[in-house]
Amino acid sequence: MTNGQINNSGSSTSPGGPVLVTGASGFIGGCIVRLLQERGNNVRAMCRPSSNRSHLPPETEWVTGDIRDRDDVCRAVEGCAGVYHCAGFVGPTHYRLSDFEEINVSGTRNVMRASAEAGVTRVVHTSSIAAIGGGDGQLVDESISDQNLMRGYALSKRKSETVALESNNHGLQVVVINPGVVYGPRDRYFGRLIEMHIKGRLKLIAFAQRSLCLAYVDDVASAHIAAMERGESGQRYIVASPAVTLGGFLRTLSSVSGVRPPLWTVPDVVGKAAFALAWGTSPVTRFRPPLRMSELSGPGPAYDGSKAERELGVTYTPLREGLTRTVEWMRSR
Repeated sequence: MTNGQINNSGSSTSPGGPVLVTGASGFIGGCIVRLLQERGNNVRAMCRPSSNRSHLPPETEWVTGDIRDRDDVCRAVEGCAGVYHCAGFVGPTHYRLSDFEEINVSGTRNVMRASAEAGVTRVVHTSSIAAIGGGDGQLVDESISDQNLMRGYALSKRKSETVALESNNHGLQVVVINPGVVYGPRDRYFGRLIEMHIKGRLKLIAFAQRSLCLAYVDDVASAHIAAMERGESGQRYIVASPAVTLGGFLRTLSSVSGVRPPLWTVPDVVGKAAFALAWGTSPVTRFRPPLRMSELSGPGPAYDGSKAERELGVTYTPLREGLTRTVEWMRSR
């Protein structure tokens, strides 16, 4: 583990002190830092020493550390008025399951305990629609808690969400944000699909009718800030635009980018065979497919993001607009 280091340029340790953003070098955390600073908020950004901080403004107060190290977290949260806990491990195809448990669950426990001990009042915890789950064709809202989650990312996010919400019984006011599939500039995961398309490398697809519940990154960051200000403690808020099929998504992306859509749509049975092969060879390749075979038989669930609209004032960026910004950023690099 690492020893935390704080850059104390203009920092405050009063009750009206800075807000801490864990995972500030990441996709969502970095966007929250940017939006908060645009509003004039005092922000302390936490990330690992090896993380790229080039996207953060130079005036950002930063602390290096690892959320798995309780001492690092205690140093980071000292004097803060609130915490946005965005740090986590995604790794959709990552093989070693213990990494999810250590970072997403134990790390969250450290953040919640340190926040309570430091006298922090409110914490906004970044979860995921993966932590909610849902059945094929089901319209899922915040009341759903699927008991058949896949081990790895989804199950660890459910556990970390449980740790966060249970902290409401220990002096904290915790609000949970459950984003859909987040996309936008700086995305390293779903953005790979977008990048493959605009470079003309996406020649065929399967599962064209499978649902995607997307969320533009600025909408997700804005929802976090609104949750800190007026979200109801102990509540989840799904942040996701209305579902679109994978095929519909790629047609919109093709229209925005000017790149032809994939030439071939293969039958789902072919896609299932590829997944079956990937699962069968997983012990050797150390590659874990992001979906189980049982989850490939239909369109998947859709997620209802209307509660965030009503209670947090979230306005969802239209898909075409979000993709236009994303494609422009990718082409500008």
